Amino acid sequence: MPIRICSEAAGLEECFVEVDERWSIRELNRIYESRDAWLELYGRKVTAVNLVTAEGEAITDPAQVIARFDDLDIRLAKLVNNSLANAVDYLATLGEASKRVL
Repeated sequence: MPIRICSEAAGLEECFVEVDERWSIRELNRIYESRDAWLELYGRKVTAVNLVTAEGEAITDPAQVIARFDDLDIRLAKLVNNSLANAVDYLATLGEASKRVL
Protein backbone atom coordinates (compact mmCIF):
# COMPACT_ATOMS: atom_id res chain seq x y z
CA MET A 1 0.00 0.00 0.00
CA PRO A 2 1.54 3.35 -1.00
CA ILE A 3 2.17 6.07 1.54
CA ARG A 4 0.16 9.20 0.80
CA ILE A 5 1.79 12.50 1.75
CA CYS A 6 -1.02 15.07 1.85
CA SER A 7 -1.00 18.83 1.67
CA GLU A 8 -2.33 20.73 4.66
CA ALA A 9 -2.23 24.11 2.90
CA ALA A 10 -5.58 25.90 2.95
CA GLY A 11 -7.42 25.23 -0.29
CA LEU A 12 -4.94 22.54 -1.35
CA GLU A 13 -5.99 19.76 1.03
CA GLU A 14 -6.85 17.49 -1.92
CA CYS A 15 -3.26 17.57 -3.17
CA PHE A 16 -0.97 14.63 -2.44
CA VAL A 17 2.07 12.61 -3.49
CA GLU A 18 1.92 8.81 -3.12
CA VAL A 19 5.18 6.98 -2.53
CA ASP A 20 5.93 3.25 -2.75
CA GLU A 21 6.20 1.56 0.63
CA ARG A 22 9.10 -0.75 -0.30
CA TRP A 23 12.52 0.78 0.40
CA SER A 24 15.98 -0.57 1.07
CA ILE A 25 18.58 1.11 3.27
CA ARG A 26 20.64 1.68 0.11
CA GLU A 27 17.75 3.57 -1.50
CA LEU A 28 17.20 5.60 1.65
CA ASN A 29 20.83 6.73 1.59
CA ARG A 30 20.53 7.72 -2.06
CA ILE A 31 17.86 10.33 -1.26
CA TYR A 32 20.62 12.57 0.11
CA GLU A 33 23.39 11.50 -2.27
CA SER A 34 22.77 13.93 -5.13
CA ARG A 35 20.07 15.68 -7.09
CA ASP A 36 20.36 13.10 -9.87
CA ALA A 37 19.95 10.24 -7.40
CA TRP A 38 16.90 11.94 -5.88
CA LEU A 39 15.35 12.47 -9.32
CA GLU A 40 15.90 8.82 -10.25
CA LEU A 41 14.31 7.65 -7.01
CA TYR A 42 11.41 10.07 -7.42
CA GLY A 43 10.74 8.62 -10.87
CA ARG A 44 10.70 5.06 -9.49
CA LYS A 45 9.09 5.54 -6.09
CA VAL A 46 6.28 8.05 -6.70
CA THR A 47 3.21 6.08 -7.73
CA ALA A 48 0.53 8.79 -7.92
CA VAL A 49 0.07 12.54 -7.50
CA ASN A 50 -2.70 15.07 -7.36
CA LEU A 51 -1.12 18.52 -7.57
CA VAL A 52 -2.00 21.88 -9.10
CA THR A 53 -0.08 24.61 -10.85
CA ALA A 54 -0.23 28.24 -9.76
CA GLU A 55 -2.79 28.70 -12.54
CA GLY A 56 -4.99 25.91 -11.13
CA GLU A 57 -4.16 23.25 -13.74
CA ALA A 58 -4.21 19.71 -12.34
CA ILE A 59 -1.14 17.47 -12.52
CA THR A 60 -2.04 13.82 -11.96
CA ASP A 61 0.80 12.05 -13.79
CA PRO A 62 3.89 11.53 -11.59
CA ALA A 63 6.10 11.66 -14.69
CA GLN A 64 4.99 15.26 -15.29
CA VAL A 65 5.87 16.64 -11.86
CA ILE A 66 9.59 17.22 -12.39
CA ALA A 67 9.07 18.71 -15.85
CA ARG A 68 6.30 20.99 -14.52
CA PHE A 69 7.87 21.74 -11.12
CA ASP A 70 8.40 25.43 -11.86
CA ASP A 71 4.68 25.75 -12.63
CA LEU A 72 3.52 24.27 -9.29
CA ASP A 73 1.69 26.35 -6.74
CA ILE A 74 4.53 27.49 -4.44
CA ARG A 75 2.70 25.99 -1.45
CA LEU A 76 3.22 22.53 -2.96
CA ALA A 77 6.95 22.77 -3.69
CA LYS A 78 8.02 21.61 -0.23
CA LEU A 79 5.44 18.81 -0.32
CA VAL A 80 7.03 17.46 -3.50
CA ASN A 81 10.63 18.06 -2.38
CA ASN A 82 10.12 16.32 0.97
CA SER A 83 7.82 13.51 -0.22
CA LEU A 84 10.49 10.79 -0.38
CA ALA A 85 12.07 11.72 2.96
CA ASN A 86 8.64 11.97 4.62
CA ALA A 87 7.67 8.52 3.33
CA VAL A 88 10.82 6.81 4.55
CA ASP A 89 10.63 8.62 7.90
CA TYR A 90 7.11 7.25 8.27
CA LEU A 91 8.29 3.74 7.36
CA ALA A 92 11.32 3.89 9.65
CA THR A 93 9.07 4.65 12.61
CA LEU A 94 6.73 1.75 11.79
CA GLY A 95 4.05 4.09 10.54
CA GLU A 96 4.33 6.16 13.69
CA ALA A 97 3.32 3.16 15.77
CA SER A 98 5.16 2.63 18.99
CA LYS A 99 7.14 -0.56 19.26
CA ARG A 100 6.23 -3.32 21.60
CA VAL A 101 8.95 -4.80 23.78
CA LEU A 102 8.17 -7.93 25.78
